[in-house]
Amino acid sequence: MKKNYLSYSILILSIVLLLVVFTLFSCKKVDPVRPAFTPYYVQHSPSISEQNNTTLLKSDPLVTDTQKESEDDQPVFCYAIYAPKLDLEEVEAQISSFIQQEIASAQLMYNEDAALNLDYTLDVFAHTLGQIKFFGFSCPLSNQKPGDHLIYKAFLYHASSGTVYSFGDIVQEDERETLYQGIDAVVSSQIQTEISSSALSDETLLYALHFTEQGLNFVFPANTFAENQSDELSVLLPYDSISSCISDLFYDLLADYLPARGRQIDPDKPMIALTFDDGPSKYTQFIADLAEQYGGRVTFCVVGNRIDQYRDTLIRVSDAGHEIANHTWEHKKLTSLSYEEAKTQLQKVDDKVYELTGKHLHFIRPTYGSVNDTLKQLSNDLKMPLANWAVDTEDWKSRNADAVYHACMSTVKDGDIVLFHDLYESTYHAIERLIPELTAKGYQLVTLSELVEYSGQSIQYGHIYRDVK
Repeated sequence: MKKNYLSYSILILSIVLLLVVFTLFSCKKVDPVRPAFTPYYVQHSPSISEQNNTTLLKSDPLVTDTQKESEDDQPVFCYAIYAPKLDLEEVEAQISSFIQQEIASAQLMYNEDAALNLDYTLDVFAHTLGQIKFFGFSCPLSNQKPGDHLIYKAFLYHASSGTVYSFGDIVQEDERETLYQGIDAVVSSQIQTEISSSALSDETLLYALHFTEQGLNFVFPANTFAENQSDELSVLLPYDSISSCISDLFYDLLADYLPARGRQIDPDKPMIALTFDDGPSKYTQFIADLAEQYGGRVTFCVVGNRIDQYRDTLIRVSDAGHEIANHTWEHKKLTSLSYEEAKTQLQKVDDKVYELTGKHLHFIRPTYGSVNDTLKQLSNDLKMPLANWAVDTEDWKSRNADAVYHACMSTVKDGDIVLFHDLYESTYHAIERLIPELTAKGYQLVTLSELVEYSGQSIQYGHIYRDVK
């Protein structure tokens, strides 16, 4: 009985052994040359420490995509990609598009087993500007080393809104040459080679760019400029030296680090608001230009049905920082109209100005200076305060430059609103004398909004401003 049991055991063991051997020899052999390569695509939410370019954390793969080896031995394509998860829709959409493009490009590039590798760094400057920089390469699996196809890609975005910016958004187009000259001077001194950064693409410049408290720091990878550039090159351009290059948008975003731009208003020094009714006209632009020449801005109280004739002038003076105020559509006396009629006269002007300039109007200049309870109610409802004047030059009556000049100079004082009309040549000639002399006497020429703002008062709807003292 024991002999039979032993014989059966040996027989069963032999059969199992034969099955194992048969299975091993019947399977396709694994190519011992092919390296082990685990494909993964990982998204994760960077921690605060990671935002300072520390080691990235791995998480469970969200997507795995690889071409499995088929019976006809088609090439295998693998990828290993890290990408941040920021919960900013526009940023993540652009990153996703970039990754898919790189995957598609790499798949077309090789006719053998190949891989794509991408990693990234993330930094946020001043809690405002986020920068994600992807770096990596694609290569055949038989030689997993960075080769000719290196990948660099940067995304710059607003850390709160998620708005994505290009390099062109940072730099004023007509000041690019100043930026290029600053880069060229530093790079040429480091590698002793004449270079021209103007030949670099905006993509390259954006990838190199780092925001610092001292200035814009460009870190260019090896071989960016020349074959003899074997190392990274760092170029720091202090904000003082390139402030003229920075766009208005980024001047606001970097205001804490940049020198003040343009005119400065000192609330401790005297200021007056020069206002011009009934335009725009052929003299509007000349008056605006003269005020700008002396560092001032003025307010044009426009009549709506004149705007189309001078639309380019209106856009130009608004863009230059002069204020546009509401002087009705047809210069009708508002106090003789019903609430709805008066509202239409004012609303049409606001709509037209907004269409051309993108700015709503802040003040109503009452026609003939007349105000009643209906107009005060409209001021409250439309959120536009009323602005009359402390000094009336009566330029419409005299049509005399000397008379207008003396009417202003003999009366004006700190905080006053002064009334002119930019329809008359005589007024323009008076202004040619007034602006230089008022400035020489220490007056700052400001808009209506600036006059109220720098007086320390809050805007009061329904209130009639004549001065702020």
